[in-house]
Amino acid sequence: ENAVGELLFLGDHFSFATEQDKSAWLALLLTVAFRKKIRGPVPMFWIVGDPRTGKSTLARYTAQLGALASGRTMPDVKYSQSIGARAVVEAVKERIPVAIIDGVYKPLSGESALCAAVSERTVTERIFDRETGKRYWNETVWCAVGTGVFASKALKRRTVPIKLVEGPDYDPARNEVLKGDVIELQEQAKILWQNTPNINADLSRINWTLFEEWSWLIRFPLIAAGMPDPVPSLFDDEESDAAAREVPR
Repeated sequence: ENAVGELLFLGDHFSFATEQDKSAWLALLLTVAFRKKIRGPVPMFWIVGDPRTGKSTLARYTAQLGALASGRTMPDVKYSQSIGARAVVEAVKERIPVAIIDGVYKPLSGESALCAAVSERTVTERIFDRETGKRYWNETVWCAVGTGVFASKALKRRTVPIKLVEGPDYDPARNEVLKGDVIELQEQAKILWQNTPNINADLSRINWTLFEEWSWLIRFPLIAAGMPDPVPSLFDDEESDAAAREVPR
C-alpha cells in the first residue's frame, strides 16, 4: 500500500472522479512504463472529463513519464478521431509509446483498426486496404481523450476509462516530468510487485481473457495493494447485457 501511495503522489496534481479512476490511471502509467514486460495485448485507455479538467495534460504527462521510465522518449505526436488503419500501423511501426487520440467528441472512424491493434500482439501492414504480409511487434498503448467514451461495444469492452473532474487538486502549471518522478516510478513499481502476494484464491472475478497477462501483471497487483478494480464496469455491464457476450473477450 505504501508503494501505491507513492505512485499516486505522482498524479496528485490532477482531480480524479473516484478512487477507481485513480486506480485506472495507475494501470495506464504502469502499462506504459512496463509495456515490454507484457507479452500479450493491453487494453485501450480513455481519459474523459469536462473542459478545463486537464484531460490532455494528464495524457501527455503520463505518456512522457511512462515512456522515460521504460527508457524511451515520447514524441510530440497526436492522432485525430478520424484515425484509420494506416495511421494505426504507422504508430506501431514507429514504436510510439502512447498513441494519443485527442479531442474526441464523437465516435471514432477507425474503430475496427483500433480493435485489432489492442487485441493482438502484432499488427499487419495494409496498403490500399490489402495486407502486405509485413507484421510489426505491437508495443504501443492507445489512449483517447475526450468528453466521453464514444465507442462501440466491441471497442468499449477493450477500454479502461479514467474520469477527471474539476477540483482544487488540478494544477496546470505542473505538466513537466522531473527526473525524480521517473526514478520514483521505477522504484515503487518494483516494490509493488515484490509485495504482491501469491495466492490460490478464485480470481475469476478479475479474469479478462483478452488481456489475461496484463491483468496479472498490472491489474491484480493494484487490487492486491488495496486499490479498487480499475475495470469493474466491464463485468457489471456484461452480466446485464446478454448481447455483449457475442463479442470475443
